[in-house]
This record gives sequence, structure tokens and C-alpha cells, in this order.
Amino acid sequence: MTMNNDMSDIQSAIAKLEAKRNGLNIAIAELRALAGLPPESDSEAQTVTPPQALPLTVGDNTGVRSDAFFGHKIPSAARKYLEMMKRPQTTRKIADALEKGGILHQSKNFTATVHTSMSRDSKVVRVGDGWGLAAWYPGKLKHPRQQQSVNDSEDNDKDQSSIS
Repeated sequence: MTMNNDMSDIQSAIAKLEAKRNGLNIAIAELRALAGLPPESDSEAQTVTPPQALPLTVGDNTGVRSDAFFGHKIPSAARKYLEMMKRPQTTRKIADALEKGGILHQSKNFTATVHTSMSRDSKVVRVGDGWGLAAWYPGKLKHPRQQQSVNDSEDNDKDQSSIS
């Protein structure tokens, strides 16, 4: 019985390491493409499993693969996560998903780091207590001050047209 448990643990460890290796191979291939370098030759490259075939993180009910955001920076990973969820998400949920999805960081308060990053990203907007993609909310501006300045300029346009 112990032998079967040991084999199961070993197989689990192998699967996790292979998934990590696969994530590294994918990141290397993406970087080579960005740098304009040719793909690795068959003799140099390890077999790369398509990302869809990788297992989900154990106990993960969000559908985020363990390598979903590997090699991404926080803003692009957060946008990718929002696209996956197809609805606004809280900063905490985004931060948790990014960590589960392979974002590497050294932040002592990753949720605060994600919040700051989201607030600086022009492609996301604050929606209630969460964040959504700006494309989902055309006309909604990033900050209330921006919305106020747009309203002021519209009022000025109306005032000017009534004077003419």
C-alpha cells in the first residue's frame, strides 16, 4: 500500500515539474518570436504540450491554469483574467488568480500591488468594488475627474451654441 502512495506522489511531482518545464518552453518560444529569432530547432527544443492540455491548479475553481499568466506582467495578466471571467472582478480575486496562474513576484502585499497596477492601466476601469475591461464600458472614463471634465466641456459646447 505504501508503495502505491509513493508512486502516486512521484507521478504527481513529475506532472508538476513537466507543467513548469512546459511553461518555460512556451515563454522561451514567445520571447524568441518577440526578438525576431527563429524557433528552436527540433534537436534544441523539448516537446511543448499545447497550453490547453495542461492541468488546472489543484483545488482551483476559477479555471485558471497554473501557467496561464507565466511570463506576463501584472496589467496584461489581469486583463487576460478579466477576459477569461467575462465580468468585473475584485482586486483580491484578480491577485489570487494571478498568483495561481504563475505570476512571479516579491511583493509583501501583492493585492495592493495589483490594485496600484490596475489603477494605472488605461484598459481597465473601476466598476463598483471591482475592475472591468474598459472595452465593456464604452464612455466610462478611468477617473471621476476625467468624467467631470468631459461633462464640463459638453456644457461649454452647449453654452457656446446657444450664444451663436
